[in-house]
Amino acid sequence: MEADIIRNKLAIKERVRTGVSGFLKQRGGVQDYIEFISCEIDPLFSRQRNAVDVVKIKRETKNTKTFTLKPYRAWGGFKPGQYIGVEVEVNGVRLRRNYSISSSSLFFKKTGCVNITVKQIDAGRVSGYLNNQVNTRDVLHISEAMGSFTVSDYISPLLFVGAGSGITPIMSIIEGIKENSPLQEFTLIYHVLSKDEVVFSDRLYMLAASLPNFTFLPHYTDEEGFVTEKQLISDCADIVDRNIFLCGPPGFMDSVLKCTDALSCILFKSGAADREDEVVVGAHLNIKKKTNTITNATKRQETK
Repeated sequence: MEADIIRNKLAIKERVRTGVSGFLKQRGGVQDYIEFISCEIDPLFSRQRNAVDVVKIKRETKNTKTFTLKPYRAWGGFKPGQYIGVEVEVNGVRLRRNYSISSSSLFFKKTGCVNITVKQIDAGRVSGYLNNQVNTRDVLHISEAMGSFTVSDYISPLLFVGAGSGITPIMSIIEGIKENSPLQEFTLIYHVLSKDEVVFSDRLYMLAASLPNFTFLPHYTDEEGFVTEKQLISDCADIVDRNIFLCGPPGFMDSVLKCTDALSCILFKSGAADREDEVVVGAHLNIKKKTNTITNATKRQETK
């Protein structure tokens, strides 16, 4: 019932928004003040907060779900690898967290929908709310897409190294490769605690079977231990010639970066993590000529 009321309000506000959109697209004190007042009167008036319908929910693992979201009005789209801010109201308090998009640009073009995949974090208010209380037909709010953890070169061989929920932006990029450059040579090394925690398991094995130059290499910490230099070299013998995209919790990223020390790499790291329950940081590395540069840093965060 509440969602239906919100939809009716959205229809009215969309007509109002259309009449003033040209004015509000300008920047200045008056426009910003109107934006602030409009949002305080009713958040659905905001041009910076895009209302979305939850049209589908899929369980990926015991503590991870994918949410298919459909914006009510024109939304700017995204590049694979980017993230969005997701806003919910929990006990009367608006909370916002950033989550990577896990679907492809073509999926958005065809359906008008975008996927986010959220792992429930212990004591995480937003991840817990999304995983336990959100249902289809509920209304959430999202921001425009942000971040530069994206692929611009489909010529050089690529290596993706991910852990846990760090797979989400990588998944979006891989789906983009399938659609735009299916002969691209690339490898995914994916670390999780156990086999039942592999997010997108069926889809990843399907893509590995259908894309001739895609190699999928999952690793299970409970069986194999943590990432090692020997393991990385065994998985990707030509690692020094790859453009590497690394995404995962800070501890995992630090371990991977330490493993590259054997290549006499000079490491430059950007995007220091704040104190959070979980921070998933993405970095693009180019390990060549004893130089390792990390650029295009993005992060998704889930705080208490």
